[in-house]
Amino acid sequence: MNESFFYLKRADTLLGVLELCGGDFPWHEGKFEPTAAFEEIRPLFKMMSTQESEASGLRLVRIVNGEEINYFDFGLNIDGHKAQLRFGAKYPTK
Repeated sequence: MNESFFYLKRADTLLGVLELCGGDFPWHEGKFEPTAAFEEIRPLFKMMSTQESEASGLRLVRIVNGEEINYFDFGLNIDGHKAQLRFGAKYPTK
């Protein structure tokens, strides 16, 4: 698995895939490919703060060396297929 990919989920529902392409720390830039399930929550993504991501039940999942890493603390701005991401603490899933 490519470690530059993040999977945006709510519970077990995949909302979209984010591929990081660059950026300037602490913000990363990427391309976002939404699923049909994303349309329901698209309005949240004008500029989502880390507090809002935690409260909304959203998480980012990244596969690193075969291990699923969950990020609940993140900021995410999605405009069409463009995305800006800032993420914090990771929580391994065993």
